[in-house]
Amino acid sequence: MFENIPNIYVFVGLALFVVGFLAVMLCISRYLENEKDNACKAKLAKMDGTAYDTVNEALSKKFWYGYLVVAIVGAVVSVAIALVALDLVDTYYHIGDETRLMMVYLVLSVIVWVIGDYFLFTRLGDSAYFARVEFRAIKTFLGVPDEETLSEDSEPKPNIEDMVAKMTDDEKHALVDALFKRK
Repeated sequence: MFENIPNIYVFVGLALFVVGFLAVMLCISRYLENEKDNACKAKLAKMDGTAYDTVNEALSKKFWYGYLVVAIVGAVVSVAIALVALDLVDTYYHIGDETRLMMVYLVLSVIVWVIGDYFLFTRLGDSAYFARVEFRAIKTFLGVPDEETLSEDSEPKPNIEDMVAKMTDDEKHALVDALFKRK
């Protein structure tokens, strides 16, 4: 297998660079798009005279590096799948020119990554973001204690919703920042 592919390390390296670059640029683009959405929502809330949810804005402003990790792992998986696909294509339709073989491999790598990102990688990143960031924030704001802090003789906690309602914007931002710190 792969004996028809000359300089396989050069092929894989170049494909990883191209697909990885696209993955990183797409992550940054999605982050900036989210920033734009927040700004538009704040503007509309001010124009309508309604309150704007600054806590959710602060949560969404944090660039969570898990999206980047999922995108890069997705790029590696896509390049590997495209390498197998290239070997199958080259077995049935022999491509003698190394440059054409490289171009076919790059195109296959990008196509596999785009399909994988559309159907899988973005959803994995969203799920991981929810489990890692948003779920803890929701539990904190709803006043649901962590399972590891519960004990039989622990006293009930005060109503978190009332406490958050009395906080200033700076205190809310400090709370959101504290949520992002690792234990």
